[in-house]
Amino acid sequence: MNAWNSMLEISGLTGGRAFGNIHQFGDAMVRAAADSRLSYSVGYYPSHDKWDGSFREVKVKAVRPGLRLRYRTGYVALAPREQPKDERRASLEDAVWSPLDATGIPMDVRIMPASKPNTVRLMVLIDPAALAITPQDDLHICTLDFLYVQQRRDGAKITFVNDTVSLKLTPERYRQVMTQRMGVNKEFEIAPGAERLRVVVRDVQSAAVGSVTADIQPR
Repeated sequence: MNAWNSMLEISGLTGGRAFGNIHQFGDAMVRAAADSRLSYSVGYYPSHDKWDGSFREVKVKAVRPGLRLRYRTGYVALAPREQPKDERRASLEDAVWSPLDATGIPMDVRIMPASKPNTVRLMVLIDPAALAITPQDDLHICTLDFLYVQQRRDGAKITFVNDTVSLKLTPERYRQVMTQRMGVNKEFEIAPGAERLRVVVRDVQSAAVGSVTADIQPR
């Protein structure tokens, strides 16, 4: 199988589209950007309990005729592996030093003045559709690792705070959370010389990571 056929197969399995003509690269970028504006996140909980490594097919149908859907055609049913804390921490730190924001968990940060001098209060807003929220008994469970890193303008680390938040949502609260962004509050003292804040969040079950940087001092 040549490289082009491999690209076609991989893009088909993952819900993407392959572009092979380098002379039409600009057109490909425009079409990819247009596709991203017309995408939907669809999630479900598997009814099976067989996490044996087999491939499980996924099918999505549209009621409206004439539409062509592109989506991931399935997944490998592997049970999530519990990662040691040092591996979880390493994933967070990798995202801190990356020059690009991690997009596995879409998120935003709002920084507000706190009641105490030289202190900030922030709200981390997270898209719940990107989280592996698992039903357990009468609740919905999710565990998130957070890393808050205060930095100088050049990105040098000054101080950091590591935190883990365990969510246990009632059915009513779960329905509310899934219709809006989920907020996690944090307040801390600004370290001397700190000008910006790097926030990283990691879903413990899925290992998805999101990150964002915000100013905590005026430029």
